[in-house]
Amino acid sequence: MWIASLRSTLVLAGAGICALHGVGQGCGTTVYDSGGSGGAYGNNQNLTYTYCAPPGQIMTINFTSFNTEAFYDELSIHAGPSNASPQIGIYSGTTLPGSYSTPPGGCLTLWFTSDGTVTAPGWAATLTCVPFVPPAGDCYYVLELTDSYGDGWGTSYVGVSINGGPYTNYSVTGSTFSVPIGVNIGDIIALNYNASGAWQGENAYTLSLGGTSVVFNSGTPPAAGISYATTVDCTPPPAPPQDCIGGVTICNSTAINNNSTNTGNVVDLNSSNQGCLSSQEQQGTWYFFSPNTTGTIGMTITPSGAVDYDFAIWGPLSSVSCPPSGPPLRCSYAYPPSAGTYLTGMANGYGDVSEAAGGIGVDGFVAPLTIGAAQVGQVYIMYIDNFDITGQAFSMDWNLSTPGMLDCTVLPVDLLDLRATRKERAVDVMWTTGSESGTERFVVQHSTNGTDFTPIGQLPAAGESQGAISYALEHPEPRFGINYYRLEQHDLDGSVSYSTTVQVAFAPDPHVILPRPNPASGKVEIDLPSGITGAFALSMLDASGRVVRRWDLNEPGGRSMAVSLEGIEAGCYVIDLRSNAGAVLGSGRIVVQ
Repeated sequence: MWIASLRSTLVLAGAGICALHGVGQGCGTTVYDSGGSGGAYGNNQNLTYTYCAPPGQIMTINFTSFNTEAFYDELSIHAGPSNASPQIGIYSGTTLPGSYSTPPGGCLTLWFTSDGTVTAPGWAATLTCVPFVPPAGDCYYVLELTDSYGDGWGTSYVGVSINGGPYTNYSVTGSTFSVPIGVNIGDIIALNYNASGAWQGENAYTLSLGGTSVVFNSGTPPAAGISYATTVDCTPPPAPPQDCIGGVTICNSTAINNNSTNTGNVVDLNSSNQGCLSSQEQQGTWYFFSPNTTGTIGMTITPSGAVDYDFAIWGPLSSVSCPPSGPPLRCSYAYPPSAGTYLTGMANGYGDVSEAAGGIGVDGFVAPLTIGAAQVGQVYIMYIDNFDITGQAFSMDWNLSTPGMLDCTVLPVDLLDLRATRKERAVDVMWTTGSESGTERFVVQHSTNGTDFTPIGQLPAAGESQGAISYALEHPEPRFGINYYRLEQHDLDGSVSYSTTVQVAFAPDPHVILPRPNPASGKVEIDLPSGITGAFALSMLDASGRVVRRWDLNEPGGRSMAVSLEGIEAGCYVIDLRSNAGAVLGSGRIVVQ
């Protein structure tokens, strides 16, 4: 995205920090934990550092020293602009994390947490940036291999075949290895994993389109054999059901049969919302459901074999919000149940709302959900995962006090397809319905973080139909980076419901605004992009997108302009430069101290 940060000098115990901003500012530097080059980090820290490459370049972080309190003070590395981005690995102790690279113009985020006792020297790492030359083709994939321990895969490898040709094999000798693979629309790409090496529980690999949109995540340990095959269309796929934003809507009380072989591409569970799921995400799937009458909701999960399945349920909510916030309403992490079976769920006769892995009275079951008038029409989010990571299936049977009490309030229309496709300077949001009944209109909503959505346009619905109908709406000038979209459906009876979320990476190579100094206080000098003529407006926006200050100018009057920051609260802000006609002329980031 637009960030490239050096080490922040802010240290906030128990809270996140805002790293320094300015594209490319971190290139060629050494970065440290909060203790700096010669000190130790503090206790009770929860700090986030984000480093991003300039457009068209790859940034590599190489750890040169690493020393944290083993098992208690952890550094989590994420491939993206936040700690909700796909996780590369978690590191603790004295083993070097190694080296990791961004996709062109991409970001890496370091998320560090410490407990309240022992501290240590922390870490040091160098940041380097080099231009990226994409391989020939209509688009390219990036194959990334990781070893969580950092000692390589040994004899294991991933083979890549294009159009049925011979496999090209790739392995890793340290912590990570990535390679871009040029492809053309219509090509068939296949991955094959050789699991001959030792310590398979340390291995994982991903395949991403353009290095930003993950199309396959092997999970850990990867399954041997052909793991992925597809026909290339150079279009980012919809979010998988292993991620909350790709969750499956449950439209009735029919039994669910499913299995998952990976953890998805987004880290949805963390210490604030995991509840009893202390291992966080395993091989799991996300679901949404909504009751349309009062009563009780119970269910039983039956694995296909001697496998431990766990689950958690969040709600009630007015709409789907991913990842769920706060602890779950119901949670079971029993392993194995004391009754000697592997059944789990919610059932009458059980009064507890959460089950841990051991202890007296652990049986795998918790109390059913009680739905009163206030909960009717509300949305619940459910996550079911395979703790044993075996890929074996499960079935889930509902036990409802009122038959048919689960409707499709999350999105009652028969939605066949929803996708977002990048164009040169816009994104097309397209969806197809298989049938409609009493539908008034669709509102397309947009988000830059997958959680906070705003409307960008709407289209009238067919209202009543029994055949496929396609819709499309263009979003001009989306934000640089990952953009999220969902549908808000309005029915003639006044009810409102929501679709799941799709995402698309947008990288149009805009002009970059460079504030000096950064961070700044009192005033800042802003270097303007070249080629600006005529009247323009410069705005500062806070994290919610609210304009906190705006300057309207008739002419640039030079290559830079001085801006007063008096009255602006400390924090991170977006600088947005537009012509009077609304065309984007440049953007950047600044931290106000």
